[in-house]
Amino acid sequence: MLLAVLGGFFGSLHPVIDLISHYQVHMLFGGLALFGLLALRKDWKPCAVVTMLCAVTALRLAPFWIADEPHVEGFPLKVMSVNVHTRNTHSRPFLDEVKRLAPDVIAVIELSERWERAIEPLKADYPFSTISRLPGDRRYGVAILSKYEIDPMPMPPDRLKLHFRCAAALISTPAGPVRVVAVHPIPPTSIAASRHRDLQLVCVNEFVRLDSSYEPMIVLGDLNATPWSHGYRLLIKGTTLRNTRRGSGIMGSWHTTIPSVLRIPIDHILVNDPIGVSAIELGADIGSDHLPEIADLVIPQTVRVSESDTAQ
Repeated sequence: MLLAVLGGFFGSLHPVIDLISHYQVHMLFGGLALFGLLALRKDWKPCAVVTMLCAVTALRLAPFWIADEPHVEGFPLKVMSVNVHTRNTHSRPFLDEVKRLAPDVIAVIELSERWERAIEPLKADYPFSTISRLPGDRRYGVAILSKYEIDPMPMPPDRLKLHFRCAAALISTPAGPVRVVAVHPIPPTSIAASRHRDLQLVCVNEFVRLDSSYEPMIVLGDLNATPWSHGYRLLIKGTTLRNTRRGSGIMGSWHTTIPSVLRIPIDHILVNDPIGVSAIELGADIGSDHLPEIADLVIPQTVRVSESDTAQ
C-alpha cells in the first residue's frame, strides 16, 4: 500500500513505481480491510500508519466522487470513446451500442482494416470521418467519426518519430468549431514502453498547449494511464484539461474480464475550460477488453459568434 501511495506522488522516479500507482482504489479497500484486522488485534501503531495511508489515498480519489462540475449553458454534444480491440471479431455489439446511445462524435481506437469495413454501416449517420494510421500499420488505426463536418488537423512531426497512434480534427458543430484529439499511446508493459508512453503523452500536451485560442478542445481515447499516474500528469500539465469523470466516480474501464470494482480507468474524455459536462457513463460490453466511455458535453454559447459575425 505504501508503494501505491508513493507511486501517486513519485511515479516519475521509476516506471515500476508509476505502474503501481494505477491501483489506488484497490489499495484503499485493501488498506481499510487491513485496518479492520489490526484494530481487532489492537495493534494501534500499525493502525495509525494504515489510517494515514488510507487518508492520503482517499484524498487523491475524492475529486472523482465529490467534485462539482460548473454549470454551463450551451449546445449539447455527446461524445464516445471506445477501444474496439483489434482482435474482437464481433462488431454487432458495438454497432448496436452506437445506435442505442447515438453520440455525435466517436473516437474509435484499435481500428484494424477489418474493423474499418465493419463500421461502414455507420456512414449513414456519421458521414464525416478521419482515420489515422502509422505507415505499414494495419491493426491499430485511430478514427474520429462525426455527424458534423470534419476538417482533419495535422499532428506534430514527433508523432511519426514516436510511432504515436493519434488523430485530430476540427469539428464544425452548430455551436462553433470544436477541436478533437483522439490518442492511443502504447501500453506500459515494460520500463522502456512506460517511458515511451510518457513521451507520447508529452507530445499531446505540447499539441494542446500550442493552441492558445479559447476554442473548445476534447482529448479522448485509451491513454493507458490512470489519473494518478506520472504520464497522465505530463498530459495535463500547463493546460486547463480536466477529466469528465470528476464528481461521477472512478468508473474503471479496463479490463472487462474482471469484476467492475477491480477495473482501472485508463480510457478518458478530457475537456478544457470552455466546455461543460452534464453526464458521464460507461457503455455496455462490446466484446472488447475496454468498456466504451460516453460524455454528455455542453459547448458554451459564446463560441457561436464567428469572426464574420464580429466583423459585421
